[in-house]
Amino acid sequence: MSSRLLSERIRAAFRCMILGVLGALFLSGCDVFPIPFELEESEDLTTFNVVPNGQAWISTPDTLITLQRNLRDSVDQRIGLKNHTLMGGENYIHIRARTVEGRFMFDEFIERAGGLPTPFTALDAGQMIATEDGLGTYIWTSKAISGNSTCVLAMRRVTQVQRQIPGNHAVMDILLRNCVRGSAEVALEPIKAAHVGYYPLNGRGASDSLMLSPLAGPSPF
Repeated sequence: MSSRLLSERIRAAFRCMILGVLGALFLSGCDVFPIPFELEESEDLTTFNVVPNGQAWISTPDTLITLQRNLRDSVDQRIGLKNHTLMGGENYIHIRARTVEGRFMFDEFIERAGGLPTPFTALDAGQMIATEDGLGTYIWTSKAISGNSTCVLAMRRVTQVQRQIPGNHAVMDILLRNCVRGSAEVALEPIKAAHVGYYPLNGRGASDSLMLSPLAGPSPF
């Protein structure tokens, strides 16, 4: 076989491989062969960017950093919190503001929030407790850790009826992982109505920027 013919066949094979990746496996002159190629969801590839803490949708005194990413039908915000315990992992609030309300999907929300955090990786939704406050219902569970500390995992949904939602979205789904030196009540503070029910403006605290709807009150999660 001449070197020229070999080169032409190599180029033809390479061309067919590229077409195969693009899904055109049945074009004239190309052999059909499987190529493992999987496109990830575009939002999985969308990174978070740092924004000023004054733009956080929930104001807490323990906020360290605020990250945000804009997606097709939603905006995600992740607020990093201080951790004064020996428990590894990040304390954070993960918020997803969505344009379409729909039904709250526990597993989907957990997946989009990065999965279940330590020490709740084996958690089942049925193990969570439902509690009501002035803003409605939230669900949570807790785990005692060494050093007189407690970790909580909590979730709630907030609608436009309960408070102003950033960007004219319909709902905010909120997840809190917080480990503190103290009780579960202390660890749950960032997801309670006193913080979630107020829309921080210009970096001011909750007490300075009341954006709670006059219709707010207990509602199904």
